[in-house]
Amino acid sequence: MHDMPPKQDVSRSVRIFEALAHWLNQPAGEEAAPEVLLAELQQLLEVSAVGVWGPLEGIPTVCFQVPPRPTIAWRQSNKTLEELRQNHSAILTEEGANRHWLLTPLMTPGCGVSWIFGAARKLDKSWEAEDRGLMFMAGQTLFRRLTTSSKHPAWMLGIEKAQLDRDMNQAIAICSRVAHDFGNVLTGVLGFSELILSQISTDDQHYGFLKEVWTSARKGAQWVQMLQTFSRKFPPPTSQPSDAALILHEEIGNLKKTGVKSAAFDVQIPNRLPRVLVDAGALKQLFVQLLSNAVDALRGDNGRVTVRGQTVELTQHDCLDLIGSAKAGAYVEIQIQDDGVGIAPEHREKLFRELFFSTKTRHRGLGLAVAYGILRASQAGLRFQRAVPSGTLVSLYLPSVGHVPAVQATLEEITSKMTAKANLPR
Repeated sequence: MHDMPPKQDVSRSVRIFEALAHWLNQPAGEEAAPEVLLAELQQLLEVSAVGVWGPLEGIPTVCFQVPPRPTIAWRQSNKTLEELRQNHSAILTEEGANRHWLLTPLMTPGCGVSWIFGAARKLDKSWEAEDRGLMFMAGQTLFRRLTTSSKHPAWMLGIEKAQLDRDMNQAIAICSRVAHDFGNVLTGVLGFSELILSQISTDDQHYGFLKEVWTSARKGAQWVQMLQTFSRKFPPPTSQPSDAALILHEEIGNLKKTGVKSAAFDVQIPNRLPRVLVDAGALKQLFVQLLSNAVDALRGDNGRVTVRGQTVELTQHDCLDLIGSAKAGAYVEIQIQDDGVGIAPEHREKLFRELFFSTKTRHRGLGLAVAYGILRASQAGLRFQRAVPSGTLVSLYLPSVGHVPAVQATLEEITSKMTAKANLPR
């Protein structure tokens, strides 16, 4: 005969089940704020702290926690995070000499992005076997409220960003291998075609064919270089701080010389912008892509492209809807706005998600993928919005010299008023 659990434990479990059922039955729009739900869970679970962090893929940066704390030791532990990713079950981990955490991973339905639910107790109060089950049910219920309520868009933005990063990381792994192997093949083609071209006369009947082979291989090498830029995880080892204003003026000048369209440029860049921590070559690629997109979006041969620059201080909350890997800190913001046709709704979800998607004929669609690779490697960020009354507004955030990224967002930042959700780029 099995021993019955103490009456006090049964009553605690019943109270938790009743609270969870009440949460699930709340009508849409009447949900309590996340800190209120967490405070209630803190009392029901009889713990000193409780919270939800995410995403589990990478370093968790989005946080709801009661009581709020600036840092938690286990969040910086790669060993703890990797154990949660591998085991998909609750684990115990100590935080200093005062308390220990029970952590359990939570899976977002339909997108494969995981989050962490955890609670802390003082070391003199142990975690029982039944606590793991209670924690899992409480976490799933809380997470469902957070991800299905219109009151908590921060979580939905966090989920979308984590899902985009996951999809891009999978593409990066494939592209990196393809670029490496295909680059090795092209090295032989380029090398031997150059060798033969140097040894035959330009009047030779085969010279034109060999020159075409060499030219095509060069184009292939440029394509491989774009794949390598997309796959890059870190800035080039030789990269130095760049003058964004100078490079921007140079690229606008180059674009004017092409004479593709008689676009009017309104440049409002301060004379003394801080230097940015992005390689000059990568920064040039970013500006070429974004300026070209703006000019291509103009209607007919007329239109205006406005370029602005300023220094800003981003919070972690500001970074939630940015494409790239921007963290809280000091940035140079470059805005590029056109008064063109804007982004078609049917194209919005495809860009940055379909690697080779492009609305331009005879284009491979790698331009924005390369931009993503640069943003990711440089801790920069990008936001696309619909401009008023028409067109697209692109905001590029480049980490400035002296930029020190923050590790964690505070509860107050995450629960503050959300900015208008950005449209995706063309």
